[in-house]
Amino acid sequence: MHSTLSILLFAPLTLASRACYKFTQRATWTEGGDLDEHFSPIIGWATSYPENPIWSKDELASAGIQDMAETGNTDALVSELEEALADDTIGLYWLGERLASPGEQEMYFFVEEEHPYTHWVTMAAPSPDWFIAESITLYKDGAWVDRVEKEDIDTYDAGTDSGETFDAADSPTDPQGNITEHEGQEFSEGTADWVFERQSGEGRCVDTTVQTVTDDQIQRGAGSEVASGMVVVMALVVAVLA
Repeated sequence: MHSTLSILLFAPLTLASRACYKFTQRATWTEGGDLDEHFSPIIGWATSYPENPIWSKDELASAGIQDMAETGNTDALVSELEEALADDTIGLYWLGERLASPGEQEMYFFVEEEHPYTHWVTMAAPSPDWFIAESITLYKDGAWVDRVEKEDIDTYDAGTDSGETFDAADSPTDPQGNITEHEGQEFSEGTADWVFERQSGEGRCVDTTVQTVTDDQIQRGAGSEVASGMVVVMALVVAVLA
């Protein structure tokens, strides 16, 4: 079965050069039994510099990162990204969908030349507060990168829950610890492989109007403003392969 869904891209109005990319997530994690392994709706953002302004290893997780890592909910993280968008800390961000594991999902999205550094996070669920994350650069040395492939994406512990197994009961860490590389229960068959491939022309990254997205997504985008001017809301297409 091959279905499609819409997600939102939030970005300031710009005439910067851009490229269309296909992002394939191949979830490999499988423990068996009744665990219901999956990854929460993926969320990514783009910056004009390599450093990740939203979270960093060996620092405390924000409320948004904590919620994403513990529950998979992205509402608080979206609010933080809206603030970062408003003060030009980031250039744009993307919202994806839940992905069962094992499984595969494709996302098509635009990247701007002036914001080529992309940063992605998604909760490995169920788990106490573990998430996988990677930063991907898609424009280097004056040219778009044709393909980037990352295998067995790194896992991190948000430092907010002290559970030691995937299905452990809630055990808030007090005081909160820093984000660290995950050293707990191993992921059978690894976590996920991510592939970013540049598309010829604009491919399936076609701008559409906000009316094509869901009411919930429209509410998320309502009232968004940036100092540089009008916010453009574009719908992107994600293909879920099942």
